[in-house]
Amino acid sequence: MLQLLDPAAQQFLRPHDIEEQALGLDRRKSAGREVIAVDPRNTSRRCPECGHTAKENRPTQDTFHCTACDHQAHAGTVGALNVLRAGLARRNARPA
Repeated sequence: MLQLLDPAAQQFLRPHDIEEQALGLDRRKSAGREVIAVDPRNTSRRCPECGHTAKENRPTQDTFHCTACDHQAHAGTVGALNVLRAGLARRNARPA
């Protein structure tokens, strides 16, 4: 199970726990944090260096190794970076 630490709320977010996730969302909104929903599919399989997406990029639960460019990192770090980039892209795509 992937868990991401949210420093703004100082809690772990577990996507399967809807009540806790909703509570965290309320806390971030009340703290003036911007919340942007992104599609999490393939975020831990997509290489943050070259963009190559493949299930083979995840040889184990914890490791990421891109089969196209040989980039290596912790799978959780790769997933978090790709979620961040997707959120920033959605925010920048919004009309002002």
